[in-house]
Amino acid sequence: MAWMACTAALAAAGLAACARDGAAAGTARSAAGCDRFASPNGSDRGRRRGTRRRPFRSVPRVVASLRRGQTACLAPGSYSHGEPARLDRPRTALRGLAGGSVFVDGAIWIDPPARRASVSKLRLTASDQLYVIPLKVLADDVRVTRNIITGSSISTSCVLVGSHRRTSRTLIQGNRISRCGTEGKFDHLIYLDKTRGVRVRHNLLTANGGGWAVHMYPDADSTLIERNTIDGNLGGVVFAGDGLGATSDRNVVRYNAITYSGGRWNIESSWSDGPFGKRNRAHHNCLYTDGIGAPSGIGVREGFRAAKNVVLGGTPYLARLLGDFRLAPAGGCRRVLR
Repeated sequence: MAWMACTAALAAAGLAACARDGAAAGTARSAAGCDRFASPNGSDRGRRRGTRRRPFRSVPRVVASLRRGQTACLAPGSYSHGEPARLDRPRTALRGLAGGSVFVDGAIWIDPPARRASVSKLRLTASDQLYVIPLKVLADDVRVTRNIITGSSISTSCVLVGSHRRTSRTLIQGNRISRCGTEGKFDHLIYLDKTRGVRVRHNLLTANGGGWAVHMYPDADSTLIERNTIDGNLGGVVFAGDGLGATSDRNVVRYNAITYSGGRWNIESSWSDGPFGKRNRAHHNCLYTDGIGAPSGIGVREGFRAAKNVVLGGTPYLARLLGDFRLAPAGGCRRVLR
């Protein structure tokens, strides 16, 4: 049950509870492995910037300075930019240092050349009127871990993987992602579009009134969605296609708590009056909706198989309204999510 303890800590105390990994020695120790630095007190002007003593001021500038295999580290504080900060070299990384929250208001794009790049330990949003999606992943083998990602006042998706090109093997793990879609049904916490082999694991995905927690549309294949807490969204997880033959196939949704969806099912499919997806499965999930304007459980099983899921008659959490998503000892989820 370590995954549930981690998501509960994320909800109660923010990123740090799941990001420490025993590294309580503070910022100095967490700076190990950093090649370039930025700080709210730094500057983008002058020569020989980007060192720990002479850090850059902005995220786009420190990211642009990276060479293949290097890591940019952000000191605690707030950063803001308009045009996206773009990781565009292989095996580069952007991460926050310990010692306080690292808040970034501005889109981050991981461009196709940045294979095996990573983004971690940041609080991300994007309030620019043009670049509204906090994180876009367009490179293969990217890792998105231990971040807190939210929307601004503009209805949008939080994390977009793919879209412009087929994107493979993204790992989205240990994040808290919430409040991106605010209206309609088209803005999602995690939007998978033309993807292969994405893994969505151990995340807390909550409070998205304008879309699903995880939307696979179109042509999102071989996705694994497991051990997440998915709560309070318009819909939980959807397998989908564009009606023209681009279907999402061979996806697995398992060992998730999917609860309090509002208006849509916890798990469902949507094929736009076209061919159904193939070999999609949903099993060993714990599902609950309070029945206020929303169905509960699993929608019409078109294009996916469902087995050994449990639909509860009451909330499975200790104190959901207080942000405590630990499972209640007597709840029905425990026998499914063991």
